[in-house]
Amino acid sequence: MNLKALFYPQVIFIETCIKNYVLEIILEHGKTDSFEMIYESLLTNYKSYAVGSTNYKKELNKRLNLRNKFYGTLSRDYSSNKQVVQYFYHQDRPVPIWSIFEVIDLGAFGTFVSCLNQNIKHDISKSLGLNQGFDSDGKMTETIIFLVKDLRNSIAHNDVIFDTRFKSSSPKNSLKLALTNDTGINNITFDTIVDYLILLIFIQKQVCVSKAELSKIVSTFENSINHLVPFSASLQLWFFILKSLVWIGRIVLPNSLILLSVCFYQLITICPKQCGKSNSSLSPLR
Repeated sequence: MNLKALFYPQVIFIETCIKNYVLEIILEHGKTDSFEMIYESLLTNYKSYAVGSTNYKKELNKRLNLRNKFYGTLSRDYSSNKQVVQYFYHQDRPVPIWSIFEVIDLGAFGTFVSCLNQNIKHDISKSLGLNQGFDSDGKMTETIIFLVKDLRNSIAHNDVIFDTRFKSSSPKNSLKLALTNDTGINNITFDTIVDYLILLIFIQKQVCVSKAELSKIVSTFENSINHLVPFSASLQLWFFILKSLVWIGRIVLPNSLILLSVCFYQLITICPKQCGKSNSSLSPLR
C-alpha cells in the first residue's frame, strides 16, 4: 500500500499537468475553446494517410469513436448532476474543451492527443521538454499518457503494481531510448515498477518540480521496498536510486563511486546466480 500512496499523487499531478500543457497548445492553434471546432480543425491525424487505406480508416474510426465517447461522458455527468457540465447546458452553451478535459478519463484524453495532427503533437512534445531527436512522429506524449493511465487505473482498483502486470501494451522503443539518453539509466523496459518511477521523475523534472522534491520521492521509494526485495534486486534498485539522485542534481558523486555502482550492476546483471535471485523473481508487491 505504501507504493500506491507514493505513486498516486504523482500520477494525478502529471495527469493534470499534461492536460494543461495540451490545452494551452490547442487553444493557441485553434483560437477557440469549442470542442466541435477543435474536432473539425485539429483532430485531423487521419489525413496523414492515403484516403481509403487501412491506416486512414483506422484513424478516422478512432476519431469518430472519440466524439461518441466525449458526448457519452457529458451525458452521463449531466445525468449525475455534475456541476461543471450542467452549468453550461443550463446556460444553453456548449461545454468548452477545458471543462471536457476535467471529466474525461486518461484513456479518452490519450486518444484525443493521438488524433491531433502531427504539427500540434510536436508542439506539445516540445512544450513538455521531450527529446525531439527521439520523437520524429510526435507520438511520445500519447505513449506517456497511456503508460500513466495503466498505472493510475491499477492504483485506483487496488491491484498489484510492483511487477507491472497492469501494463496493457509495450511502450514504443523511442520513449525507452529517449529516457535512457536523457537520464543515463540503461535497460528501461517498463517490466518493473522502477521504470515507471523513472518516467514519473523525468516528467516532473521537465515541468520544473524542485530537485529536493524529486530526491524525496526517490528516497521514499527506496525506504518502501528496500527490505522486501531479494539481494540482487536490492542492488539494482540501489544502483537506480544512486543514478537518479546524480541525474536530478541532488548530489555529486566521485567517479570512483559511480564506477563501483556500475560494477555492482554489471555483476548482478551478468552473474545473477552469484548474487541471489534474478530480476524475474521480484515479488509481486503492492
